[in-house]
Amino acid sequence: MRAALALAAVLVVALAAAPASAQVSFSGCGTPKGFECATVPVPLDHSGQTPGAIGLKVARLPQSRPSGILIALSGGPGQSSVSAASTFQQTLQPALRSYQLVVFDQRGTGDSGVLDCPALQPLPDTVNYTAQDTAECGDVVGPDRRFYRTIDSADDIETLRRALGVDKIALAGTSYGTFVAEQYAARYPNHVDRLILDSVVPPSGVEQFTLSTFAAVNRVLTGLCGEGRCRGITPDPSADTATLNTRLNTAPLSGPVFGPKGKRLPTNIGSGEDLFGTLVSGDLNPVLRSAYPGSVRSADQGDRAPMLRLFRLGLGSPPKVKDLSARPLYEVADMLVQADIRLEAGSFNREREVHKHIGDFTLFWAGIYPESLPRLQSRMRKDHLIDYVEQGKNSYAIASSFDHGQYRDQAAVLKKLSEEFELCLYGLNLVRGDMDKMAKA
Repeated sequence: MRAALALAAVLVVALAAAPASAQVSFSGCGTPKGFECATVPVPLDHSGQTPGAIGLKVARLPQSRPSGILIALSGGPGQSSVSAASTFQQTLQPALRSYQLVVFDQRGTGDSGVLDCPALQPLPDTVNYTAQDTAECGDVVGPDRRFYRTIDSADDIETLRRALGVDKIALAGTSYGTFVAEQYAARYPNHVDRLILDSVVPPSGVEQFTLSTFAAVNRVLTGLCGEGRCRGITPDPSADTATLNTRLNTAPLSGPVFGPKGKRLPTNIGSGEDLFGTLVSGDLNPVLRSAYPGSVRSADQGDRAPMLRLFRLGLGSPPKVKDLSARPLYEVADMLVQADIRLEAGSFNREREVHKHIGDFTLFWAGIYPESLPRLQSRMRKDHLIDYVEQGKNSYAIASSFDHGQYRDQAAVLKKLSEEFELCLYGLNLVRGDMDKMAKA
């Protein structure tokens, strides 16, 4: 009898420890291509005190007999992970040899009950938010706004884990996604396989002066050249960087760079800020990252060309502003997200170029085709509450604040465009009038 009771107890413990069977029914979906999709319901209030549910849009990459589940989390907050599924598939390819990729739109984003605050969303970054803006958004969302915290997303992941029928999950997060992954790991440590964190937000929250990025420079460069990978190039890339930074305090690094079409492009690294921007750009560009140690060493030894080419590579092409799915953007509200250094800009150079584009965009439409503004700013569009004149002036002003190095000559022009925006509009209105007269002649 004791043996039977002991066996029963062992079976009960074993059943309690075993993960539940999968409860999600996936089927093929057109987008993202090659993935299977499903909707997983989660409680609006995980405490159970307030009724209601949210349907989370989930997508997975079909794989036979994976050794584990890897859930990828986008940044923002506010970005859709499902729309970025193909990007995750590419960047996480080494891990997907054994793990099955799963992505989902966090509550309030994408196709998971997206929240919409027209008065708040167009603003370029949090320093422009006012108490009134926040209060108006709260009124739009209503009392349920208290259920859209990071901790609620962490609890959603736990609900998703149980629904997938697995005991442990690996989490891959980018930017704000790292913060969500960290909060899940803190709440459910026994269900974490491993974490893959890119562009980490500290567990304590977003920093004001990116101090952790500066602190990581020496570690990253040392790791880049570890195990003899920079033998024959440089013994210490951090020291080389410090030497070049000191030199830039007294004189810029200037010279021509030949573009892809053979055109000479005047290029100027005017400050340590430019050098730091190039280094940070390597976070998203493996070619730039691998070439950095040798380029800095060459500059220190008098050969400026490799570093100038690298700087030009970091600047990239003039922006054709697109979203995460590489779709062209035609609304200023979306462009502002791409211009935010804490969201999608990726570099200060990108921030400058996108704001310049916004200035050009608003000046063109308001000056040449003002009759199109009611359509561009209709109630059904994100630009409904954006004042094209004020935003154009503001974006030109931001772009003009980049007044060093190769941007020095353009800064004065952009500042003038900001200050005389209305006068430029008047001039373009006259041009439009002449165009109409010519068309009728």
